[in-house]
Amino acid sequence: MRLIGVIFCFATYALIATHVYGFFSVIALVLKRRLGVAFGLIWIGIGFSLLYNIIFNHFWAMIISPSGPKDLLFNE
Repeated sequence: MRLIGVIFCFATYALIATHVYGFFSVIALVLKRRLGVAFGLIWIGIGFSLLYNIIFNHFWAMIISPSGPKDLLFNE
């Protein structure tokens, strides 16, 4: 079962990397031409924030055990 988890983890990051490559190689160029530089940069900033949020949350969901950190139980 641990091997399946590792495979799913790498598959998730490979899928995310494929989407990021597609975004910057196709969509970012279209945004520049259709919306202009200012709005294109705004949408790229939104894309970066979503990418950071997805990777950060997924990574820490894999690292932290289901019971949570020990100090969190002590604080509650």
